[in-house]
Amino acid sequence: MKPGRVETKTVMLAATLAMAAFAIGWAALSWLATPSALTARLARVSLRTQTAEALLARSNQASSYPTGAVCSKPPGAATDYLRQSLLAATRDAGVNMAHLDVTPGVGDEAMAGLRPINIHIEVTGRYDQTLSLLTALAKLRPQVFVDQSDLTSQVSAVNFKLSGHVYCSTSAHL
Repeated sequence: MKPGRVETKTVMLAATLAMAAFAIGWAALSWLATPSALTARLARVSLRTQTAEALLARSNQASSYPTGAVCSKPPGAATDYLRQSLLAATRDAGVNMAHLDVTPGVGDEAMAGLRPINIHIEVTGRYDQTLSLLTALAKLRPQVFVDQSDLTSQVSAVNFKLSGHVYCSTSAHL
């Protein structure tokens, strides 16, 4: 053997040891990087995905809104449905309707695909009846955004005025 020259067997042994060390290191890092219970987690995600796909496949709705929601209807029908819902709420609460105006609003680019339905309502009734009406308004979906409200006390009744909007997404009806 010449001085300064390494035998082929030594080079091969060194290369084999380096590859073995690399493989052991890779396996150790892979084991450390794998979260515990990964298989169970992946099974739960798969089950949730299958459930969501089944629900979507069963849905015959053309709308993203739940059945019975104001915005689940086309724009004109949504306005009429909201008007009927407000009339029913005032009737159920036992208040007297003085004025009701429900009109479709005009959306613009700044509203990012939202279409307003304008609401102006005036009622007279006992305080507890008016609170029942407010509870019914709070349950409407989507919710009523109130711009202005006025509750005026009288001797045996209160007058209640409300101006606001319901916003429906125009992209939910594709």
